[in-house]
Amino acid sequence: MYYEMSTTHVHGDLVGRIYIELGNLLRNLMNTKEVLLRSETGALVHWGKKYVENVSLVDISNFDPKVITTLGTVEPDLMLFHKNPYIRADARVAGFPDLVVEVWSESNDLAEHNMKHQLYSTSHTTEHWYIEQNSTEMECWIGKNRQPNKDLTKPLVTVGGLPIDISDIFTLKKL
Repeated sequence: MYYEMSTTHVHGDLVGRIYIELGNLLRNLMNTKEVLLRSETGALVHWGKKYVENVSLVDISNFDPKVITTLGTVEPDLMLFHKNPYIRADARVAGFPDLVVEVWSESNDLAEHNMKHQLYSTSHTTEHWYIEQNSTEMECWIGKNRQPNKDLTKPLVTVGGLPIDISDIFTLKKL
């Protein structure tokens, strides 16, 4: 008997499952200032214009919150700030996320891939994960440093030690 891994996953299924897993882990902290978890609707502000080389995340250590509405934004599929002093949030979020997850679909072009990777790499502490929506492998980075790829069919762990197990959505199909 042969089995084939089912890898056809809808973008929202992957993002939603990671969001639920993190939300369950951090439920007790969700209504405090220790955790900010946003999925697809969170606007992360940045300096510079999209698709231009000088784009960077906002260091809020010397940041005037009045300018937040004038800055450009991206909407990561998921972003997590966990016990992170580098955050300022309202409708828009400024700072260096601990984790950013992007699930690429056919509508994401190469320019968007490159711009978001460059943007998230401007913080040396931000862990950023990239998933092709029909793949079981995830590309992993911390700042500008490439990490080993992760297998989505196995439990994941963030650099900060948060376990995320979405392996059950990758079911085996009998051929």
